[in-house]
Amino acid sequence: MESMLFMVHHTDDLPLIRQQLQKLLQNLLGLQSALFEVAVNEALKNALRSSTQTYGEPLVRIRVSLLGQAYISVRILDYGDGFPGNAILRSLPPKAPFESIPAHLPEDNMSLHLMRAATDHLTYNHLGNEILMIKHLPN
Repeated sequence: MESMLFMVHHTDDLPLIRQQLQKLLQNLLGLQSALFEVAVNEALKNALRSSTQTYGEPLVRIRVSLLGQAYISVRILDYGDGFPGNAILRSLPPKAPFESIPAHLPEDNMSLHLMRAATDHLTYNHLGNEILMIKHLPN
């Protein structure tokens, strides 16, 4: 597998796509997959919400790729209006382990803290409607 593409066009697509993503991530990351799966699900939830607000139905593209034999990347693109994701990431305190994320944060900031804790690299495109998450593969 060099790259896999998943498209969400309707809410009925979600259960099968989430199941396929979970299986793929578990196969690639083994025991390290759980927190990364949570991060991918958070990003997917955010993308679904954004695209549904714009179109009334989810319209999301998910691409999972291997970067050599060292990294996995997950790109999630929604066709919503986007948001200043990188600016918000820069405004957050330094990256912290998942266990030390404060429980009282607003939901959007909690999502970003969680995704950042679970990834080795996290960034948005200039429109803020596509997230890139990169995770080092276990040896």
